[in-house]
Amino acid sequence: MSTVVVPVVVSTVSFWLGKKADEYHSHQWTVNVRHPEGKSMKHLVDHVVFQLHPSFSDPERKVCEEPFELTETGWGEFHIGITLHFHAESGIQPAKIQHPLKLYPEGGENAQTHHKKYVIKEKYEEIVVVGATEAALKMCEGGFKENAPRSAIQEHFGEFSEEEQLKKLQDARLKVTYYTREIQKQMDSLSIPVKKEVKGR
Repeated sequence: MSTVVVPVVVSTVSFWLGKKADEYHSHQWTVNVRHPEGKSMKHLVDHVVFQLHPSFSDPERKVCEEPFELTETGWGEFHIGITLHFHAESGIQPAKIQHPLKLYPEGGENAQTHHKKYVIKEKYEEIVVVGATEAALKMCEGGFKENAPRSAIQEHFGEFSEEEQLKKLQDARLKVTYYTREIQKQMDSLSIPVKKEVKGR
């Protein structure tokens, strides 16, 4: 049974509208789904559907071309539902991701008036496909070569790579192993032997 891993990064970048802000449109924001190294995913991903808050007009938005992103204005934070739909010939089922939209910097709304820059929230995800078809294997192994079209918010993106994320995972596992051993040592040191009473006949 073959397994395919499709790495993606989801980003939201928001900008306070300042003097142009009103009660219902305080920020402009963009949500983007991309390959960690900026490579095109169009050979594998057919389209992406963004599910916005129900208060938006037409909250389900379908994007069929790269960059897979959507720009809107609003006033509230919420979780954006994101569904990646792969080309039918790949045999890969749609993958769903939830990503929080962050509008306000640390300190909340009160800090916003002093915040002239953007607020970004990024997350690295791995879509693991177990039992991948031969077509999916070829599409993944042979793709991710061309650069994706430039995003409107590309200058604000952080840098991600599979090697970097793997190192972070390895470091996290080492820390978990270390702290688990330390806790076990503390528990062992606190163990008090229990004397068993033997009753005579």
